[in-house]
Amino acid sequence: MISTMSWDENNDEFEIPLTQTTTAFHAALASIDDDNNQRPSKKPKRKTSEGGCEIDNCCSLDFIPSTIGCVSACSVQPLGEEDSVSPSSSTASLSELKTKGNYLRNSIESKLVVSRANALNRADADSDSELDLLMNLCDELEEVDSSVRCPLCEVDISNLTEEQRHLHTNNCLDDVAVVPDDNEKGAQQVPKVASVVDWLRGLGLNKYEDVFVREEVDWDTLQWLTEEDLLSMGIAALGPRRKIVHALSELRKGDAAANEKHEDSSAEPRRIRNQKVKLKHDKSERKVDGTGKPVANKLITEYFPGFASKEKKVSASPGEPQEKKNSGLDSGRKHKSKNTPTNRKLRDVPKWCAVQGTPFRVDAFKYLRGDCSHWFLTHFHLDHYQGLTKSFNHGKIYCSSVTARLVNMNIGIPYDKLHVLPLNQKVEIAGVDVTCLDANHCPGSIIILFQPPNGKAVLHTGDFRFSEEMAVNPLMRICPINTLILDTTYCNPQYDFPKQESVIQFVIDAVQAETFNPKTLFLIGSYTIGKERLFLEVARSLRKKVHVTAAKLRILKCLELKEEDMQWFTSNEHESNIHVAPMWTLASFKRLKHISSQYKSQYNLIVAFSPTGWTFGKGKKKSTGRRWQQGTIIRYEVPYSEHSSFTELKEFVRVVSPDNIIPSVNNDGPESSDAMISLLLS
Repeated sequence: MISTMSWDENNDEFEIPLTQTTTAFHAALASIDDDNNQRPSKKPKRKTSEGGCEIDNCCSLDFIPSTIGCVSACSVQPLGEEDSVSPSSSTASLSELKTKGNYLRNSIESKLVVSRANALNRADADSDSELDLLMNLCDELEEVDSSVRCPLCEVDISNLTEEQRHLHTNNCLDDVAVVPDDNEKGAQQVPKVASVVDWLRGLGLNKYEDVFVREEVDWDTLQWLTEEDLLSMGIAALGPRRKIVHALSELRKGDAAANEKHEDSSAEPRRIRNQKVKLKHDKSERKVDGTGKPVANKLITEYFPGFASKEKKVSASPGEPQEKKNSGLDSGRKHKSKNTPTNRKLRDVPKWCAVQGTPFRVDAFKYLRGDCSHWFLTHFHLDHYQGLTKSFNHGKIYCSSVTARLVNMNIGIPYDKLHVLPLNQKVEIAGVDVTCLDANHCPGSIIILFQPPNGKAVLHTGDFRFSEEMAVNPLMRICPINTLILDTTYCNPQYDFPKQESVIQFVIDAVQAETFNPKTLFLIGSYTIGKERLFLEVARSLRKKVHVTAAKLRILKCLELKEEDMQWFTSNEHESNIHVAPMWTLASFKRLKHISSQYKSQYNLIVAFSPTGWTFGKGKKKSTGRRWQQGTIIRYEVPYSEHSSFTELKEFVRVVSPDNIIPSVNNDGPESSDAMISLLLS
């Protein structure tokens, strides 16, 4: 008879006969039952029983409900503190087990399991109650302010998914005009963007505020924007785009006059009104003249002092011919936009778009009419193909092969409406001899010589840069020119700059001077089409690849460049530290700082080149570039232009010796036209 026992998880007492372990197991059961309120330990205390050994008939492992669907004949009856067991019941249970053939169904270990399970359930219940109390406290705290808010705009984003919350926050970050490098500079950078927003609202173009804020267009950058830049920024609607271009032109004129009269104008605080982002530092400063017109802090016309006042008859602003003299900044004056399309159709075709003695139109897609079926396009720049759409159905478009590819790819006009003109070869179109020459402007640009039956030849330059090859071309000397339609973008003595070759060499030398630092990033400005010769010559000379965007690479593939030239371009920015960037992104140090922050892990020095003829004015002819530096950013302004300088225009007129000259740029009327012609013939 075993009077004492040791309990261990690893011991197996199930093999001991039931009659030999009755007393010991009953003592263990009594100890557990007397201590129901405590969690049983792995080694329960042994307790001596004074009573007889009695066994519960209905307590065994077989009576525990099975998880696999087995149903027991008896239900488990756990022992309580007052439960009693009699010897008679023990004898009956043994006989019952034998008759039923289930000798081990009512084993003592089942009592231990059931009792322990009850104790665990009670402990779990206590634990659950404590957990419920803790959860209730948490719920009360959440009820105070359970909403999740965007850290930038403070909008409730509780109902959004995790992905939508990230997207919302990223959009708010994108809407912030600029992330300042420090607190002092941040307060100065925000007002410039805010003043651009105010300017847009004055034009009634509030819907494009987000576009300008996203692109971080401030007053410095605004001065450089062209219509092509606006299109690339996502302003696809023709009306708003033209309205902005016209307002920019008037802005430049107003700025030039304001700078002469109000050099020390006071600053006016303005509130930044942004619907998406609430900025704490929302006071802005902007220069104003007496009429309240915004004045840029840095002007292109500053490089040409005295031009606006001394030569008022010749417009100093680049871009399209000015057809209106009313300022687009006058927000109080309401323009009848509904009548604009009708008026445009009824306007006469400008003299520089019509070829006298022929039924032809040149770069006149803004004046599409049914009375013409022969339309010539000199090159693929927006101010020349403006008005041309995929639905064009007014006859044929005549252009170079490069321009035809670009028109087809970007506008979607089918090739059956495009007629490719060869270079240096005379062709007959509608009884008129037509010859095309390379305009040295952008890829695919052409000068067109029209020789009608009346013998009065018309030479249309489109946009061009005069070169020595043009001077020795026999057509220029053999064929007398009656009318010269001339690109007069820089028709003023103040616009004079070096030859393209000199400027290209300057850029190459500047790049070589900084190559000692392998962590230098070089940025070269470019238009959608234009300035290709500059960065291509840099690549050839330095034998280094140049990175361009995927969109730019698609355009380059349309330019009919040689294979040995195409090998220098890559769309992988890690293959080269010479990158081609949009011209207007390099217009200010603020924008360059933003670019620098994006590449701070790769480069510690930024060298940018802004190639434009507007950079230099009178007395700067022998200078090939200007250099500015702020910290680790170096910015060059180089006078690389794809338009003829004033000196070159005069030389071209001398070579051609036309009977009549029609200026095609900045021609506001007879007065401005006569003024430019007088300068060219002086």
